[in-house]
Amino acid sequence: MVARFTTWLWQARTGVSRLARSYPSHMILTSYAGVIACSTGLLMLPVAHRAGEDTEFVDALFTATSAVAVTGMWSRFGGVFPLIFCGSRSP
Repeated sequence: MVARFTTWLWQARTGVSRLARSYPSHMILTSYAGVIACSTGLLMLPVAHRAGEDTEFVDALFTATSAVAVTGMWSRFGGVFPLIFCGSRSP
């Protein structure tokens, strides 16, 4: 199991390196899509919403996309702002 994961991780690293060297614009788009996909998944977890309520996929996707693309994820404020905004909506 560990050997399989290590092999997969090495192949992923090699693929990302190849993509970054040949098409930098594709690397940027892939990075944004990956961060949005991971954020959407995290927002779909039960711990991310109130008990007894489910988060719709579209809502989680919209929130993740807004947090990544609109607020300037790469600045300190852009990283903290979604946390403050989303945290202020919880009871």
